[in-house]
Amino acid sequence: MKSYRRLTLALLLSSGLIGCATTTPVAQTPPYTALAHAAPRAEVPLDLESDHTVSGLFIAGATALREGRAGDAARFFDRATEIAPEEDKGYLREHTFTAAIMAGDIERAARTAPADAEADGYKLGRLVVAVDDLATGEGQAAYDILKTENLGPAYRMAADLVRPWAALAAGDTVAAIGQRVAIDSPQQVVPALNQARILEAAGRAQEAGTIYASLSDRAPGVSLFALAQGGNLERQGLRREALARYDAFLAQAPGDARVTLARTRAARRQPAEPLPSIQAGAGSALLLAAKQALDQRALETGIAYLQLSLRLDPDDGEALIMMGDYL
Repeated sequence: MKSYRRLTLALLLSSGLIGCATTTPVAQTPPYTALAHAAPRAEVPLDLESDHTVSGLFIAGATALREGRAGDAARFFDRATEIAPEEDKGYLREHTFTAAIMAGDIERAARTAPADAEADGYKLGRLVVAVDDLATGEGQAAYDILKTENLGPAYRMAADLVRPWAALAAGDTVAAIGQRVAIDSPQQVVPALNQARILEAAGRAQEAGTIYASLSDRAPGVSLFALAQGGNLERQGLRREALARYDAFLAQAPGDARVTLARTRAARRQPAEPLPSIQAGAGSALLLAAKQALDQRALETGIAYLQLSLRLDPDDGEALIMMGDYL
């Protein structure tokens, strides 16, 4: 897949709109509409039905991208695709696809995902379609894509994390759980955490708890693991054990707000945090993939994963905050 930054630059060059790039670098132009996707709002009416030319709509889309209006850009490119000659539709559809991902319009991105296996965006497109299927309750369709498509090294980690959730949505619990992940390297931590969440979602809370405990033992100062283990214990009715876990963590990091809140809730005998839905669980998996990609400076891939995560769980506050930070 082409880098979004390079693609935006190519669009601006082709439309003759790069003149002020020395004062407003394309790489710094933020697609602010992406963050707003999780809080639906009325779209600003665009003049898409007048007697436009393909080139005019293309330039309008490029201008919108340059101004940080990725959602408008996707709509202009989409309209251009509709009226373009057949030989130009694939080219324009790829631009629609890319702009739609930037804007967080995953439904449009799935609809316009490249169908040509040789296209730059094909592999990401298959992941996008699978995620959109899962978001709309089509678990079997999502699983069929993720178990048969080779998405290559760029998207393998995300696909490997989402595939078990798709299998669970499709009713294949055995495939969803898979082989036990051995936590013998840092690279296995994320898959192990994902597997524990799937085990718990499949009703195997004690097995999930074993993995959570192992992760907590390896990294006792990581709040993510303390919260996961504590929540698991609470849901099993083991409130005292959960409180002990929270206390052990807070002895090292007394200012952690999330663990403090969990500890207070448990101490008051309030209900534990419920298990997430399959969609929210898959969204959390993509959030883990996004964090890893962003830590490795893969900005475009990380933002794409964040947008896909929000398609599955639009109310995930952590994903929204991360999106705001990186935009």
